[in-house]
Amino acid sequence: MSTDANDRWFELAAQFAVPEVLSSTSSCGVARGQLRQATWADADAVVLVDQIDDLAALAHVMPVSVEPGVRNSDAVVIDEPDSPLPTSLSVWPRRGHWVPFAALDTLLETLGQSLLAAIEAAGRTLPGSHECDPQLGSGAARAIDQLLDAVETLELAPRLEPESDSAHPSRLDLDLELVMEALGVNQSRAMDIVMGSEPLSESETETLVDVSGVASADIMQALKPLPADLCRELQEPRWRRGVQRRAFEGDEAAGRLRLGYDIYQLAARQAGSGRDIWRQRLEALMATETD
Repeated sequence: MSTDANDRWFELAAQFAVPEVLSSTSSCGVARGQLRQATWADADAVVLVDQIDDLAALAHVMPVSVEPGVRNSDAVVIDEPDSPLPTSLSVWPRRGHWVPFAALDTLLETLGQSLLAAIEAAGRTLPGSHECDPQLGSGAARAIDQLLDAVETLELAPRLEPESDSAHPSRLDLDLELVMEALGVNQSRAMDIVMGSEPLSESETETLVDVSGVASADIMQALKPLPADLCRELQEPRWRRGVQRRAFEGDEAAGRLRLGYDIYQLAARQAGSGRDIWRQRLEALMATETD
């Protein structure tokens, strides 16, 4: 039995011919009742969102299995035709975790509020008996263990950092002439880079790393902080593809920072702020990119 949640999901979707699942995207904002794919590091799981901390960009999620027979006495089972999917759902309401929006990915379906309330109510009255649990070592038992472990791993995804009162470094410890020569820029832009007021492209950052020996993270962190509302908007799953395109060696935290400065640089001469404005600018940028 495969234990990769993403492969299992798309195999089931193909089996039951549900084209809208295959074309679903993560463009919607995170909301209570959503079934989402969630991935971080080597963890991959389907989860049900039941609570939202919008300010902190955190979602409380319950593990979900879409595989028939993968259930135990701690699971609430939604059989067809009550399931919103073309297969039954097993939900573990007592094994929920708060995970960052950064771990959430494709939106699969949204449960009605009455069904979600029924799952939550059933979770409070589950029997303590384990007579129906799968046999230890069986494929179902291994799939459950991996699912629960995966949801725990999702907690490790980067969280939205609180605003800091501390000032950013006054300047990079780089020679001005070295920056001008390495990047082929004039003195004015080189000074802005050294003073942390000019974003760098990924290739420019790598060039400075090569010629100076200063770590990439130190160069990026020397930049003036991004606006708090832009940082919050960048946590939304709808921008994750753009983040991943900029993630060097899978480092999504660096990729998110890079996307933030990309959009901040483009918006430098435009009026307006706030999450709605940043969302519009990100949408315009993402429309120019392809996976």
